[in-house]
Amino acid sequence: MSGLSTNTTRLLVFAMSAFLAGIGGALTISMAGQVRAQSFGPFESLTWLAVLALSGTAMLRSSVTAALVLAVLPSYAPAGFANYQTMLFGALAIGAAVLGGLLVRGGRPGSPTAWS
Repeated sequence: MSGLSTNTTRLLVFAMSAFLAGIGGALTISMAGQVRAQSFGPFESLTWLAVLALSGTAMLRSSVTAALVLAVLPSYAPAGFANYQTMLFGALAIGAAVLGGLLVRGGRPGSPTAWS
């Protein structure tokens, strides 16, 4: 056998990502100054989950675009945007699900998926 072990590589990548997530959490808390459960509500968790879903396994460009659209752009939006942010987030999630379904089916709305 030659090459790298798949299990070892996956374990190494998981450990590296956990390390980077820990560093990111430590930097976030050091910037905030204190840890409170109210600082990270369910909407913030869903926002970062959406960033991960939109970036997928693509390269840096889609990850940066997803982070800009979902994390940076709302901070520069007008004051009234906060009232509609949850509705816009839901509409984008539905649109991403429909678009993802069409891409999995090869662009044909009635065709079966690979899993059926």
